Amino acid sequence: MRRHLWLLTLLLPVASCLAIYHSALRTWFFMDDYAWLGMWDEIHDLPSLFQTLFRPQAQGTVRVFSERIPFILFRAVFGIDVAPFRVLTFVTQFANIVLLALVTRELTRSRLAAVAAPILWVANSALLVPLSWVSCYNEVLFAFCLLGAFYCFLRHTATGDRRFLIAQWTLYLFGFGVLELNVLYPALVLLYTFCCARHLWRKSLPLFIPAILYTAIHFTFIPRSAGTPYRMFFDPASLFGMAWRYLTTGLGPTDLWMITGPIIAATLAFVLLRVWRRDYLPLFLLGWFFLILGPVLPLKNHFSEYYLAVPTIGFAMLAGYAFALSWRYRAWTGSLATLLAAVYAAGMIAQSQPVLEWRRVSSQRLRTLLEATAKAKERHPSAGVILLHDVSWDVYTAGFNDQPFRLYGLDRVFLTPTNYDSLDKSGQPLRGLMSYHISSGEAARALESGYALVLQPTANGVRNVTTVYKGIALAQYKPAPPTHIDVGLPSSESDLGPTWYPIENGFRWMPGRATVRMATPKLGERLYLRGFVPKMAVAAGPLTFTVRANGDVIGSAKYTRGDEQLALDFPFLPVAHGKDLVEIELSVDHTFRQGSDLRDLGLIFGALEIK
Repeated sequence: MRRHLWLLTLLLPVASCLAIYHSALRTWFFMDDYAWLGMWDEIHDLPSLFQTLFRPQAQGTVRVFSERIPFILFRAVFGIDVAPFRVLTFVTQFANIVLLALVTRELTRSRLAAVAAPILWVANSALLVPLSWVSCYNEVLFAFCLLGAFYCFLRHTATGDRRFLIAQWTLYLFGFGVLELNVLYPALVLLYTFCCARHLWRKSLPLFIPAILYTAIHFTFIPRSAGTPYRMFFDPASLFGMAWRYLTTGLGPTDLWMITGPIIAATLAFVLLRVWRRDYLPLFLLGWFFLILGPVLPLKNHFSEYYLAVPTIGFAMLAGYAFALSWRYRAWTGSLATLLAAVYAAGMIAQSQPVLEWRRVSSQRLRTLLEATAKAKERHPSAGVILLHDVSWDVYTAGFNDQPFRLYGLDRVFLTPTNYDSLDKSGQPLRGLMSYHISSGEAARALESGYALVLQPTANGVRNVTTVYKGIALAQYKPAPPTHIDVGLPSSESDLGPTWYPIENGFRWMPGRATVRMATPKLGERLYLRGFVPKMAVAAGPLTFTVRANGDVIGSAKYTRGDEQLALDFPFLPVAHGKDLVEIELSVDHTFRQGSDLRDLGLIFGALEIK
C-alpha cells in the first residue's frame, strides 16, 4: 500500500508539468521545425532516404532518432500537424519525471526527495524551449536516455540482474543517435563511482569504448561549423564567465539576484556541509550539472538557456536531497527549505510564462497566415506571385527563415518592398530576409500585368488588398532598372536575354550561355546568385560556371557533385559612369540533354540580386 501511494505521488510532478507548460500543447511549429518537415519532400528512393537520415546538418549533427525519424515519419503519416509531436514530447517528458524520481530515490533513499526533485526540475525555465519547440525534442529524449541508462546501472549494481545491464547498454547506444552529449555518460558513471561507490569504478570503463569511437568518427568525417556563434574559446576568463552565467540562469530567475543569490549560497553551503560529513553524493549531483554543461561552455558567442535542460537534473536531485534532509533535521530548517523552493519555483514559472505565451501566439499567427495564403492561392490560381504586406517581426521570426511556404506548395512568395524595408530596418537582424525581397520595379511590373496577388495578414486569415496596393505601388514605384530579378517570374521577361528557356514550376533553365540586364551597381555592391546544379550537369565531368559583367569576368565556380544549391556572390569590377544598365552573362563550359528533351541544358535559376 505504501509503495502504491508513493507511485501516486508521482502524479504531482506530472500535473505540475502540465500546469506550467499547457500552452506548449497549443503551440504550432516554430522556426527550424519547417526545415525538418521539408525532409519528407527530399525522399524519393532508398538512396535519398539514407542520405536524408544520415547527412550531417545543423552544425554537423546527425540526430537520427530525435530529429530525422520523428519528422519524416509523422509528416508522412499525419501531414503538417503538430499534435503527434506534442504527444511524443510530453509522453517522453512524463517518462523522464518517473525516471528522475526513481533515480533520486535510489541515490538518496528518500521518497520525499524523489517527489521534490522532478517538481523542482519541471519548474525550471530551461525546459520551456524543449517542451514548446519540436526541433528541441532531442533534449527531452536525451534526458530519457541518460536517466534510463543511469537508473539501470544503479539497479544492476544493486541486484546483479543482467537485464538491467542489457537495458543500460541499449539506452546508452541508442543515445548516440539522439544527441552528441551522450558521449558524456561514461564520465557521469565514473564520477558517480568515485563519489559514492569507488569499488564499482571499473564497471564504467567499457562504456568509454563506444564514446571514444563515436568522438573519433564525428571529428574525422563530420565537418565542423565555421560560423562565429559556434567558435570555441578555451581561455579561463571565457570558460568561467560562461559557467557563472549558466549557473546563475539555471539556479534561479534571470536578473533576480535577490532570489538566485540565496539559492546559490544555500546550494554551495549544503554541498560543503555534506562533504565535510563525508557524504559525497551532493558533490556528484553538482558535478552532474557542470559535466553535462561542459561541452557548451567554450561557445562564448552562443548562450542558449535550453542547454540547461539536462544539466539542471543534477541540481534538481541535489535540491530534493537537501529538501528531504532539512525536514529530518529541524522544523525551522524544513520550513526555510520549503520557502526557498517555493520562491525558486514561483520565480522560474513567472519567468517562463510570457515566453511560452509569445511562442504560442506567434507560431499560431504564422500557421494562420500559411493556411490562409494557400487557400487564397487556390482561389486565384493564375497568380504567379504572392506579395505579403504588413508581416510583423514576431510572425517573421516564427519561421519565415526556414521557407515554410514551400510545404504548402507556394514557391513565389515575397514581402512587399515597403514591408521588406521596414523589417530590414527594424534594428534586429532577420535570417533569410533576402529570399523574400522583390524590387519595386519588379513588383510594379507583376502588379501591372495582373500576375501578382497582394495579401495582408489579419487575425483570422488574410485580406486581399491587391487593388488598393496596386494603385499605391504604381504611383510610388518609379520605373528603374532592376537590382533584383527572379527569372522564374513572367514579369522578368523583358530583362532577360533571348536564350533563356520558358518558365517551369517557378524556375528557368539556361543553356550554355544566358544574359540578364540589371541596374548598374554602386561602389562596393556585389552580385548574388541563387540556383541549382542538377546531377546530370556533372555526369560528363566537373562543370565550370562563369559570370561576366559587360564582358569582364567577375567570378567563377567549379561543381563536381551535383544535386546541390548554387549560392554565390561576386564583387563587380569598376563600371563606367553614365550607364544605366549592366549586362550579366552566365555561362557553363558544357551542357547536357536529358531523356527525350532535345534542349541543351546548363543550370537552373533562380534569382539574381545586386546588393
